[in-house]
Amino acid sequence: MHEYISNKSHRKTVIAIIAIISLLLNSLLAPAVDFLINKLSENLHPYLYPFIILLGVGFSLIFGILFFLFDRLIWKIIPGIKMQNLNGIYQCVGVSSYEQKQWGGDLIIKQTWSKILIKLSTESSESISFMAKISVEDDGEVILNYCYNNCPNCSNKDLKKHEGTADIRFTSKSIKGKYYNYPVDRPRHGELTLIKGRKTNEF
Repeated sequence: MHEYISNKSHRKTVIAIIAIISLLLNSLLAPAVDFLINKLSENLHPYLYPFIILLGVGFSLIFGILFFLFDRLIWKIIPGIKMQNLNGIYQCVGVSSYEQKQWGGDLIIKQTWSKILIKLSTESSESISFMAKISVEDDGEVILNYCYNNCPNCSNKDLKKHEGTADIRFTSKSIKGKYYNYPVDRPRHGELTLIKGRKTNEF
């Protein structure tokens, strides 16, 4: 998975809030942790020393736990951010500019608050994203822009490894987009129509 850009993720604000909550929790828990460390230290077996060190980390440990929970779970229920949750398996139908050829495949999106991976599998090739951006318009429309590497199957000798971009729009009525391939010898483009199926094993 790789990081992605978003115009509605409120990254700086979220990090600041998590840091403040971590400081408050660290202050509240510090006396209890100190007491526990002192008790454990009285008759402590050497193999438990790493546990004592971990307890003393304090702020860093709390921040890490809170960030993990937000990154994997909490963001999906917060208004204004949860609409960017594109996790799922989508049935994809594409129409190529080359002889208006139609093709089909499965597009899988795995996403956390900070990272994403878009994978498109067809009979002839597999595309995996390496860069992405999610934009939320004022009317609620979500736009996914991403760049991908396409690797053809060994059986398809006509298709060569190449890069490309895709723009997909998620509305309440449809999920449609366009893609652009960049092989040097034969640039292609086309249109996409997606139908969302079951959810992925979300993180």
